[in-house]
Amino acid sequence: MVINLPNELMSKIGDERVKQIIKFLFCYFESGKHEWFIDDKDDLTLFETTALESYRDYITKQVVQNTLYKSKQHEDKTIVQVYSSVEELNTLIESQIGTISGVQVFKYLNGHRYTVILNGIRYELITIDTVWDFLGQPLKIVLENVESDRLFIEKCLELLGESRSNKLWIEFVHGGGSDLSKVAQSINGKHRTICIIDSDIISPPSTYNTPSKERYINKIKRICESHGYILHILNKREMENYLPDKALEEYLEQENRILEHVYFSFPDQCKDYFDMKKGLTLRNCKLPIWCDLNIQGTEEVAATVSGKSSIVDGFGEQVWKAFHYVKSPAELLSRDDKNELKELTKKIIQFA
Repeated sequence: MVINLPNELMSKIGDERVKQIIKFLFCYFESGKHEWFIDDKDDLTLFETTALESYRDYITKQVVQNTLYKSKQHEDKTIVQVYSSVEELNTLIESQIGTISGVQVFKYLNGHRYTVILNGIRYELITIDTVWDFLGQPLKIVLENVESDRLFIEKCLELLGESRSNKLWIEFVHGGGSDLSKVAQSINGKHRTICIIDSDIISPPSTYNTPSKERYINKIKRICESHGYILHILNKREMENYLPDKALEEYLEQENRILEHVYFSFPDQCKDYFDMKKGLTLRNCKLPIWCDLNIQGTEEVAATVSGKSSIVDGFGEQVWKAFHYVKSPAELLSRDDKNELKELTKKIIQFA
């Protein structure tokens, strides 16, 4: 995270607890887990204190770098500001920030954390009571399947992220599908958290296999809103629907599987909502996106009482491993026409 230590906090460094928190943060700045943001309003003389003597060289270096590169160093980043007490933070919100035209303010943790969005920039304002959990732990990325979904996210960070993406302080958390809501609830809003889930839409704009799918997604939305988590719901059906054709073909070849599959002739929209694991069922082929496709075998299956469950086979439960074969940013983006993966990668980097 990019963290600013405002004058209100630094002026209280004589307080033992405040001093401990500030030194704790400088330890993380120096190790590279977080970045120190120096604002134009910051009184740098407040950092000339014996309490920070062991960080003198680091502070001097950062002040010089800020002077040279401050215009671009923290562009488009989420900025965290730390305050000494809940009373101080609440007063700031009520008397200053809350009166700004166009500002959005969201309150969490009984006033110990506020998310403020102003002019397109996201700020996280927290008290020292929340620092240990909110900044002293890695960003939690809650996924439905921590094995397969993690590979997808890591590939996005590797190919679309900044140069420091491989140094991001993140932790992947297994949500377990239907249990994801319980996992998200258990974090209790104390930690930086991003939930990334499949849309599970089988036909646009919003057709689900069952009503329970839509209820599940709405429940996740409510939990994330109430706890201040970032939620990203994929535009396509599942993460596997972002697999580039080339990577999928390489995977099938390595698995000694047949490369000639009708899937590769589908238009992009059909690829977006095809069940990559199990395939297309006779029931789902009647959905609007499939109606104009003449898929060989449909009539035969319909006429057979004991016909197979799918008219187009999927690629199996392990198809996610095809992400190993994605080699370049251009290849990864070949199945993304909405700039979604770049935006998702940006969200993670900003909050890590």
